[in-house]
Amino acid sequence: MHKSRTRGCSRWLTVGVAAAIVTAASCGGGGGTTGSTAAAGGRSNGVLRYGYDFDAQFTGTFDIKKSTGDCDQIVTTYIYDTLVHKDVNGNLQPGLAERWQIDKPGNKVELWIRPGVKFSDGSPLDGQAVANGLQTNAGNDQLTDLKKITKFGVDPKDPLHVILDYADNTGINLPYDFTQRDGMIMSTKSITAGTADKAPIGAGPFVLTDYQKGSKASLRPNPNYWNKAHAYKFGGIDFIKVGTGPPTVTAFEAGQLDFVRLETDGAKQLQGNSKYTVVQQPTGAYLQFEFRIKTKSGKETPFAKKDVRLAIEYGLDRARINQAAQDGFGEVTDQPYPKTSQAHVAALDGYYKYDPAKARQLLASAGYPKGFTFTMVIPGGGIANMEHQSVEIQQELKQIGITAKIQRLIPSEIATGYYIAQQGDAFAAAELGSTFPGGSLRNNYATGEYVATWDGAERTDITDLMNQAQSQVSVADAVTYIHQAVNIAVKEALDVPIAFMPQLNGYVKAKISGPVKAQTNICDIPDLSQITVNG
Repeated sequence: MHKSRTRGCSRWLTVGVAAAIVTAASCGGGGGTTGSTAAAGGRSNGVLRYGYDFDAQFTGTFDIKKSTGDCDQIVTTYIYDTLVHKDVNGNLQPGLAERWQIDKPGNKVELWIRPGVKFSDGSPLDGQAVANGLQTNAGNDQLTDLKKITKFGVDPKDPLHVILDYADNTGINLPYDFTQRDGMIMSTKSITAGTADKAPIGAGPFVLTDYQKGSKASLRPNPNYWNKAHAYKFGGIDFIKVGTGPPTVTAFEAGQLDFVRLETDGAKQLQGNSKYTVVQQPTGAYLQFEFRIKTKSGKETPFAKKDVRLAIEYGLDRARINQAAQDGFGEVTDQPYPKTSQAHVAALDGYYKYDPAKARQLLASAGYPKGFTFTMVIPGGGIANMEHQSVEIQQELKQIGITAKIQRLIPSEIATGYYIAQQGDAFAAAELGSTFPGGSLRNNYATGEYVATWDGAERTDITDLMNQAQSQVSVADAVTYIHQAVNIAVKEALDVPIAFMPQLNGYVKAKISGPVKAQTNICDIPDLSQITVNG
């Protein structure tokens, strides 16, 4: 439930003298169908009833340019597909683009679009369509990397070869962005007609056939889907409105849904029931307390003082919050990247120990011997883990003399409410895992980035380091700079990471056959490429 930023097999960056080129064969799920449910073309007749919190997760548009929330892509990924895919280990895979190249020093990105791809209306998805789509997506203020593209070109000798000139030398990030909303290509026809917000035309495995605002979105197979060999093997998806947390479990147990995303309390409730399967995926998303340093008018908040931020680091009991918010499922942390990430710095493990006495001393040294009062924004709508986390944070801060007034904003309104309208002084929610290793540091603290700008948290030191990291042509070459930036973020107490958040999905055994892989991030889709749905 936060800001920021799918399927495939496996391969990594290969680095040449002048460029990093990613090339791989088409990949995806295979397998057959179950006997009585098999339909023409090897597809089961069943339609998957997928529980989705429209109030919390959907911002009401299918137009990528207008989308203001990452969790829109839980629906839109199926409609548009993405230029690049990402497997469960974070490795980049071919998508609508069959290969790409980053030229030294990282200021040009070239894409070779897969031949023969068509939009759902039968029109070609060629280089010009991709250039038009990316240029349109760049009009979304949240997709800041696309705004750094100065030229959206197509090779006159090859209509499938897209050439993107970049304003600086951080082009290494673009292929990672292309696994998300940035890389979803809307048809030029829908862009020109201005109809993408209600009648999207994409090149994904499904098409939107019905949308009932705020309650249901029905997707059915796209007859023109490019990946015929690995098309989904079931008859469609109905996204059905359900509230996050206990309402999800209630609707699930009542037989209204086949597949859901679960919070940890719901997972515990269902794990002992033989009717259901619960699958879990470790992720880089984490429970977080985020500071606003300065308002857009330039006024400093108490969090502008390092000692105040340090007081919060020492004043919050991470293990206790993890227990309250996610029943102890998560891994407690005081740095923003898990041990499985190349951005993780082992020397920072356990850097902050819970010490309320030290927290009170730091507040006094910062000029707040009696503490202070601030407004803490959280995602509203009755999301259980966010409510539990905020209440625990509120109680623990009270013990060191700080009063937190809780203000709830519907998640789909956080971009406009907390950031742009500047409601609140801090944000207690969840930070999405980075697509590019270390990428959240740039999003949150680098000059000109969305979150950094609206939090008044821009830092030239992290900006410089992330620019150096992203001017490399491989992640391995970038790690040294990323680790330096992580050290600054932790030691300067730029936010308070609390605990990593595993993603949990549940499904009805009698309805779904085949392997399911849970979501790899809060707003990523699960891997349903090998399932059939019994009608």
